[in-house]
Amino acid sequence: MQYKPSDDGFIGTNQGVCMDGWHIPSKKEWETLLFYLGAWQYYKDVRGKLKDTGTLWKQPNVGATNESGFTALPSGELFYDKKFNRWEFVQEGEGAYCWSSTFGFGTSVAWSNKDVVADFQTRSAFSVRCIKDPQKNK
Repeated sequence: MQYKPSDDGFIGTNQGVCMDGWHIPSKKEWETLLFYLGAWQYYKDVRGKLKDTGTLWKQPNVGATNESGFTALPSGELFYDKKFNRWEFVQEGEGAYCWSSTFGFGTSVAWSNKDVVADFQTRSAFSVRCIKDPQKNK
């Protein structure tokens, strides 16, 4: 999988499970997307700009426009419950969680019908969103 320990570059380099020519986005790449959409401008809510407008999200799918073309799907997450010592699938239809290639705060980015957050989780399994590598200069 061409794993590298942690990637905090402005353009990620961790291919991970992505096909050739694609990589798992770094925290800075996620932040660039959210900043571009206005997430830190007066705490502006940008989740609707990222969310699919179809029927996969549980209703109400408040403000979903997908104007960014990102099409975040409500994949849920696989969560390890220490209390009961078992894995549980939660948030299906209600939340979208994606890994970044940067370890530490901001390891995942999540969308839900309630908020958009950067979070640090190590006891969960999330989706991976691959993004295309930039073209190399010849």
